[in-house]
Amino acid sequence: MKDLDTYFAYLDSLIRRSGAVQEVVRYKFVSQDMGYVQGHLIFADGSRLEFSEEIVFYGNKLHRTDYRYHYMRGGKTLFRYDSSPHYPHLSTFPYHKHDAQGRVLESPPVSLKEVLAEITRLLEGGREET
Repeated sequence: MKDLDTYFAYLDSLIRRSGAVQEVVRYKFVSQDMGYVQGHLIFADGSRLEFSEEIVFYGNKLHRTDYRYHYMRGGKTLFRYDSSPHYPHLSTFPYHKHDAQGRVLESPPVSLKEVLAEITRLLEGGREET
């Protein structure tokens, strides 16, 4: 990715291919090299992904400095990935995952593409993640 316009267009293409039946996504440019995206996607089974990313470009490279991907159904969290720095004991700090049982797990940084792939697997498998 070379700039925010390219990255935001890439996110739009991921979202269009995601299978979501409804989407609301907002992009904000803070400067030429920094921006935010936040939105929610609703899927045919009523599940919902709420997400946000803070993006910075420097050294001609994309850096997500903060993110949250929260997937739920019927008000119950199925999983949430985020980069909030509140579990310093994890080896992947600040990156982590909350699972459906409320556990906090180590997780490398993830992207919207990876999260949408996980949701697709769950929807196709018809079961909640354990």
